[in-house]
Amino acid sequence: MKKEMFVSKYKNNILAKKSKVFLSSLLDYFLVVITTFIIFVAAANPICTALPFFNNNLDNLSNITTNLYKIVSETRLQAYDEETNSLKDISIDSNAYVEVLVKTSFFVYNEPYPLTFNEETGQYIFENIEVLDTFYQKSYNNISFPHDNLSYYYFDFKESNDSLNSYIYDDKDYQNNKSDFLYKEVLDLNNPSLNNYFLTSTEYDSLDEKYKEIDRYQILNLDAAKMLMSYIVYKDRGEEITALYTNLNTAYQNAVQFFIDEVENNYSPYLEKLSDFNNSYNTYVISYTVSLSLSYLISYLIFIVIIPIFLKDHKTLSFKIMKLGICRYDEFEPTILNYVINKIFIFVLYFNGVFFSLLFMNLLPISSFNIYGSGFSYFQVILFSALLGILSYLFLIVSRNNQLLSLFGGNMVLK
Repeated sequence: MKKEMFVSKYKNNILAKKSKVFLSSLLDYFLVVITTFIIFVAAANPICTALPFFNNNLDNLSNITTNLYKIVSETRLQAYDEETNSLKDISIDSNAYVEVLVKTSFFVYNEPYPLTFNEETGQYIFENIEVLDTFYQKSYNNISFPHDNLSYYYFDFKESNDSLNSYIYDDKDYQNNKSDFLYKEVLDLNNPSLNNYFLTSTEYDSLDEKYKEIDRYQILNLDAAKMLMSYIVYKDRGEEITALYTNLNTAYQNAVQFFIDEVENNYSPYLEKLSDFNNSYNTYVISYTVSLSLSYLISYLIFIVIIPIFLKDHKTLSFKIMKLGICRYDEFEPTILNYVINKIFIFVLYFNGVFFSLLFMNLLPISSFNIYGSGFSYFQVILFSALLGILSYLFLIVSRNNQLLSLFGGNMVLK
């Protein structure tokens, strides 16, 4: 038996203007957004973070992160700072690399170096560089390449670990030509902006045989060495000197990052620990997203479902404030199905409002995390909702009946 339909009491009212439809939607949207944030901050988040499983998972994440840092530190590509439980900035090592490069060059040329400053005379004391302070020193106290972390990783650590022991890059095997790849390709010291500051092949060949243990790209020409010494010791910040120092620093940091990427992509112990981290971080992300989604659901139910039930004619607060009524497109009273479809549309269209809670709580990074390697992230849902919301307002502009998608889907209009 077909259910009896009743003509809407708003049959003879005029359609609401597009501006009123837009403003009423915007008001309901921000009521839901603000309440979602309040519920999340005041209740959902505190409850979630107080749960034992959340805190246990947080401790586990901290321990795994420390282990990951220590694994990277073992490669000597980046040092681990126990006090801050973090990896030290690569610039610390890059500055040290340039300084040792300069001292090695002074050592080869047997040039005195301003090592110490005499407070009484106000002058530097020039001394010869000791071999222990140069790249010439290949080992010291059972430490390989004591001043050359890149060489330690590339020639020692990499070679001694099966998961890293490959010198094939871009389908070219550098097994018998390792140095060229390190200095010319990774450090990129063969490029025109830096190559002229190092010894030429002819100059390198003319050096005493004992210095041939040092690679050509570990010895600057004397002019470049003195320029950099002036930068390091005398704080000379001339344009050419600063550019040279910066370019060498950048070359080192880029090389370190290149090999860190190699470790992160290939080193078995790192990958195993990273898998543990991802599993724990998935739990961390899901805890927050579930809490936030529940906060949104509660807020949505309050303003879009519960309040309209108690207000006359299923009006939301915005409809009440702006004196709007709702009816079917055919001027009949909306059915339950019309309301259900309308509210499902609204749930999806307003969902992107959780973005503001993530933003204000500094939780945006978790929204883009790839959950369990599925290619799915919370941000994708937010983005879909936002795009649908934009489409809804564009539809309002072109609609002859001044309908949003939620009204169109429910076959309803505002009057």
